[in-house]
Amino acid sequence: MIITKKRNIENLDYVIKGIIEFNQCFEILPRNFKDTFKFHYIQAKEKRIINSYEELEYESDISEKTLRGYKNGKSIPSKINVIKIGLALRLPSQYIIDLLEKADCKICLNNEYNTLLLTIIYCYSQLGIEKVYEELKKYNRESLLNLSNKYLKNHNLIK
Repeated sequence: MIITKKRNIENLDYVIKGIIEFNQCFEILPRNFKDTFKFHYIQAKEKRIINSYEELEYESDISEKTLRGYKNGKSIPSKINVIKIGLALRLPSQYIIDLLEKADCKICLNNEYNTLLLTIIYCYSQLGIEKVYEELKKYNRESLLNLSNKYLKNHNLIK
């Protein structure tokens, strides 16, 4: 129970810091998905979270071709792909919510799926996809992330 309380406090601290950062950066954020995605991609490169679209493909389980389509505005991602991008780029929760809104992927708390997605965004965004997968697997909900067998094998999540 103590570990859970400590983790909840750390999650709240992370969310609040993310909100403060988001509010400070809001004016410089682009107003559409493709440019906001490019903005976060460049920032992730600068922070050395990722080095290339090829690496983002590996970390997000979204093909490089599809990612480039998002970057060029030729396609709009699904809700789960926006979340996977946010997790792979280690974006604070408010930025993931912003990306979802710009991709016209609203989340409302009317079902288990959306409730779990919001929990992932607010409590696990800093941990990345692998940790989220492991946490969901404890409750037999790992399929929510729609990860390929290739991704799972490459990240040693299945044998």
